[in-house]
This record gives sequence, C-alpha cells and structure tokens, in this order.
Amino acid sequence: LPFGTLLKGESRTAVIARAAVITSADGFSSLWSELNPGQPQPTIDFDEQTVILAAVGERIEAGDSVEVRRVLPVARGTVIELVERIPGNFCSPAERRHYPYHLVVTPRLEAPVRFTSPIDIERVPCG
Repeated sequence: LPFGTLLKGESRTAVIARAAVITSADGFSSLWSELNPGQPQPTIDFDEQTVILAAVGERIEAGDSVEVRRVLPVARGTVIELVERIPGNFCSPAERRHYPYHLVVTPRLEAPVRFTSPIDIERVPCG
C-alpha cells in the first residue's frame, strides 16, 4: 500500500520504543505533541486513513535510524515491514543518545495488523 512520511528523525527527549498503529485523533494528537511539540498537526481522516509509528527506543550512536519500509495487504490483514538502519562496519560514529522514529500515514488498514519481527537490520555505508 502507498504511504507518506509525516515525520522522520530522532528525539532527544521523547522516550518512544514501540511500533504502533494509531487509529484515533486523540491518540495521534498526543503522539504528535510528544514528537513535534509546538508545531501544527496535519489533518488525518481516521475514517479513511491510518497512522503508523516505528520507533526502536534509545540508541547510543549517531547515524541509527528506523523506517517503515513496506505496508503489505495479506490474505488476513496487513503486515508492516520495519527496517533499522545502523552505521556499517568500520564507521566511527559519535556517541549520541537519541530515539529514532518514523511516522507515516497510509490508507486505512485491514485488521489484524502485525509488524515484522524481529526488525530487519540494514547496515549503511559510512560517509
């Protein structure tokens, strides 16, 4: 299924370590204010759309990130593929405590929704 990024980055303060499907305006509003305080919130039509959060918790090296890679309709529900991107071999990233996340919007998903587990790891070349 197609999806669009609402926010992608890292937080130094919002301690988020979960993958989640957000299906209500209240849940989205709370999450948005935690990740992007003081910024206007996009309008989501929860009758037609679903928001997905990918967050892997605290990481201690600069360069770690997470992303929603694919949203796949399957015979019974939906599978969401997440990928954690980490610095490759021989990289020397600086130590930095942060919480990577990716927040996307997609057409409304068919239940049940499940995330791939374990999260796929992708090594990213240095530079």
